[in-house]
Amino acid sequence: MDEIAKEVGVSKKTIYQNFADKSELVLEATKLTFLTDQCFFDTLINESENAIEEVFRIANHIREKVAMMNPSLLFDLKKFHVKAWEFYNQHKNECFEKSVIDNIKRGIHEGYYRKNINVKILSRLRMLQIESIFDQEWFPPEDFNLVETQIAVFEHFIHGLVTEKGLTLYNQYLQNENN
Repeated sequence: MDEIAKEVGVSKKTIYQNFADKSELVLEATKLTFLTDQCFFDTLINESENAIEEVFRIANHIREKVAMMNPSLLFDLKKFHVKAWEFYNQHKNECFEKSVIDNIKRGIHEGYYRKNINVKILSRLRMLQIESIFDQEWFPPEDFNLVETQIAVFEHFIHGLVTEKGLTLYNQYLQNENN
């Protein structure tokens, strides 16, 4: 709490006037972060012309967020801040997974993703992939860069979804980004 007070330029007393303890502060920060991200994702989804653009833009946003994250973030939430961890899991299951399901269904409808996809299985797999990159036993930070790992896992996932039409469009987005 001393470090937090110093970082934001207020006294510890001021923090405790607004939050009962560090866990409550972490819970509120977690809520704010994920709800803000969800609003941003909703905007991206509504502005995207197709499922490929949608997933491409969301992946870029996630990549930017991951670049700023400490690899132990999820581990610390789970171990030290149970209520924040519970909120994260609830939000992940209710919002993030639903977004993945909706994107896969949209991509199938648009012809960019294969029709024979089991949406429920692949949406769960995607959620596991996202979480797994933070598992320091599988991806120790001294051996794996978090952003590079996220990119590799995303590339693997998207290539498993797309039709030739979808791959062509995805490669166009990649090329435009690289230019």
